[in-house]
Amino acid sequence: MPISFVPISAATSFLAYLNYLEDLADVVSGLYGQGVAGVYQSLQLHPPLRQLARRDLAGQQMQRLHRHLDSVWTTLSAIDNAVDPDRFDRQANAVVPTLAIQAVAAGASGLAVALGTDEPAGPEEALAFLGDFAAEELLPYPWSAFCVGCPQTGSAVWGGSVLPGDPVSIFRPPSAQTSDARLATLLRTTRQRILERRFAVERQTDVKPGRSRRNLTQEHKEAIAAVTAPTTVFDVLERIRVRVEDDDGETFVTAPLDEDEALRFAAALAAVVDASAAAVEGVIAAVIGWEVFADLAASHRRRTDGSTASSRRAAVLQGT
Repeated sequence: MPISFVPISAATSFLAYLNYLEDLADVVSGLYGQGVAGVYQSLQLHPPLRQLARRDLAGQQMQRLHRHLDSVWTTLSAIDNAVDPDRFDRQANAVVPTLAIQAVAAGASGLAVALGTDEPAGPEEALAFLGDFAAEELLPYPWSAFCVGCPQTGSAVWGGSVLPGDPVSIFRPPSAQTSDARLATLLRTTRQRILERRFAVERQTDVKPGRSRRNLTQEHKEAIAAVTAPTTVFDVLERIRVRVEDDDGETFVTAPLDEDEALRFAAALAAVVDASAAAVEGVIAAVIGWEVFADLAASHRRRTDGSTASSRRAAVLQGT
């Protein structure tokens, strides 16, 4: 039998992402418990949301919202099936990150409909929309946490209750004592990657004859960063999806030591995505009314027999 070797870079990256995700999942469960009931209850009491005016959606608006929520819950159900321990296959780690972004983007579109603003056209606009929304402190921690500025020039700034601390080794297991500092680092490095992709595009514009690219000044980089939406936990999910795209899933599929370690990654990602989608849903419910939101979940459950919508409706009823 041939022996396959995992590149050290892939193994190191996998461990870093595993620790990041398990730390995030621990923060969420520590604050809100298991499931989404705690997230919903927190949003019902979140002072900024209590100031939002309720909106009664017209027929077509309600249909669009229903369609987006259907997409969220159907995608989350697919994630749940993929990370079911009884039938888990590590190949799921190459699929779940893409499903995660699909769920988040659908949630962002639903939120835009509820608020009466333009729907984002695609995942990139959805993440920018959520970044701007999070910076307004309309979401609780950790979704309120954001990073702005330009890490490449040393001007990164954090907000939303997250504060940078002493550097945390990527090899250090998750800990409540270092979770805030680790999240700050994760947001900074994620923003750095987002900006680096934008810098790469800019370097290829207006190139002088005889040169392959142009250099960017510090002021130019700062200007690009200034028009880039705040970086949030939602962008971290996109970072994971991009990593799958870049290496065909090698980091998350082949790098885990065994199926149990691969499942730990998938389960942590699923927990973060589920709670993140619930945070967006909670804002939607605050705008349209929690009883209306519960009715939409009940409708989805009747039509699809979806366990995700069923658990969400139960969570709403538990908190009302």
